[in-house]
Amino acid sequence: MKSKTRENLRALAIVAMLITPTFAFAGTTGNEFQAFYNWINGIVSGYFGRAIAIASVAMGALMSVAKS
Repeated sequence: MKSKTRENLRALAIVAMLITPTFAFAGTTGNEFQAFYNWINGIVSGYFGRAIAIASVAMGALMSVAKS
């Protein structure tokens, strides 16, 4: 049973290595998501992103104090 499992894992690893380069080049063309990317980037690097970061740090500090 162990040899069959090992054989299946080896076959799965080979298939994964053969498929991986295809996935690597899948997102390099086209501008379909450029507007969405710009919107998310604007939110994260703007005041809203800073507010979320500050709130997260404050929440972590409060949870740390509450645990001790």
